[in-house]
Amino acid sequence: MKHTANARFAIKSWDEKPYSEGPDLPKMTKAAVTKTFTGDVAGEGHVEYLMMYRADGSATFVGLERVVGHVAGKAGSFVLQRTGV
Repeated sequence: MKHTANARFAIKSWDEKPYSEGPDLPKMTKAAVTKTFTGDVAGEGHVEYLMMYRADGSATFVGLERVVGHVAGKAGSFVLQRTGV
């Protein structure tokens, strides 16, 4: 049996700092982000993203996010793996 949860999130804080950049090099940053979740998942998430920005303005990111709160009425925490472009 499959279970699904629907939730929305809002960015509460975003603190991004470059850690590597230079002429003809992609910009690399680290961002500490806090999110507030509402819906079937209710609580707060904190993720650390590593990002690489290309010359065309697009970016690739990876991150691990710990969410603390409630899912289907049960309290606890879990970790999400985030990747994307």
